[in-house]
Amino acid sequence: MARIAISNQAKIITLFSSQVSPARPNQRIVIRQGSTIHVISSKDILRIEADGNYSKIFMTDGTEYIQTTVLKNIESKLPTDIFLRIHQSHLVNGIYITQVLASKKIQLINGELLPLSRRKKHKLLHFLAYTCTQLV
Repeated sequence: MARIAISNQAKIITLFSSQVSPARPNQRIVIRQGSTIHVISSKDILRIEADGNYSKIFMTDGTEYIQTTVLKNIESKLPTDIFLRIHQSHLVNGIYITQVLASKKIQLINGELLPLSRRKKHKLLHFLAYTCTQLV
């Protein structure tokens, strides 16, 4: 039986069944935009950027959604095994990171460069070591 956890303030509804953990990589998220409700897969989220009390959700297909909630609330709803907080203002889907640059930036699969916080770098490197195969 499916259960629904609703966050009115965040206007995000997380759907999951009783057999599935909330950290499932292909978790489905419901985003409300006015009178339209979008059901998206968390694996299709490229990154999320904080903008004051709002958050901008950037999808892999180029679609953008704006939510009236802080990044911390969205972060708590997403799978922790693929989403990484790389900066105070940025949460990224780790599977779309292509480079970690010496200039304290990361590059995503779409070419975007995002800042990498000095304090978050260790967590990112640990994630990459855990999820990537090293050839050399």
